[in-house]
Amino acid sequence: MIELDNVSLGYNHRAILHNVSMKAGPGQILGLVGPNGSGKSTLIKGMTRVIDLFSGRILIDGANQRG
Repeated sequence: MIELDNVSLGYNHRAILHNVSMKAGPGQILGLVGPNGSGKSTLIKGMTRVIDLFSGRILIDGANQRG
């Protein structure tokens, strides 16, 4: 399971996404859709730790991925 708990992130000290929360269980298929510039790639970069979170937690199988 992957869980985002009040995640905020962005670039150069400017938040792009604010307080995003979601859960996805094993075997679930989700789509991430939105217009250009809405933060889809930024969210994926935060989930994969390419960029740091400003706040919140990302949990994979209950383990915090920030530390």
